[in-house]
Amino acid sequence: MLRFASVAALDRLVTAGSVKLYGMADQQAWRLSMKAGRTAVAQETFPGWFHEMSATTVPAHYLHSLETAADSPGPSNVVWGVQLPAATRTAIAALTKGQQGGALVIQGDGQVTLEE
Repeated sequence: MLRFASVAALDRLVTAGSVKLYGMADQQAWRLSMKAGRTAVAQETFPGWFHEMSATTVPAHYLHSLETAADSPGPSNVVWGVQLPAATRTAIAALTKGQQGGALVIQGDGQVTLEE
């Protein structure tokens, strides 16, 4: 399982642009970003790759922003995913090599830990 250490950690990485957060349904994608402290939603092409997130780990302000977007899918149809920077992906690969289970936790600085 992949999750962020806190809402602030995800917000920090999304605001910095190092993590791209997507809501996806029916081959459509919406990128969620932070602009001036507020969540923004824009329709984008479907990402070629992403790490899936459980909707239960997506902060409420992102869920609400996508639900209220003009071209929004129904909330039950949405798959959530993130694109991570290369250094974070490398850290995940190193932590999961030979591992069976556990939770990958991404900190606000992009560092990753594995919780058993």
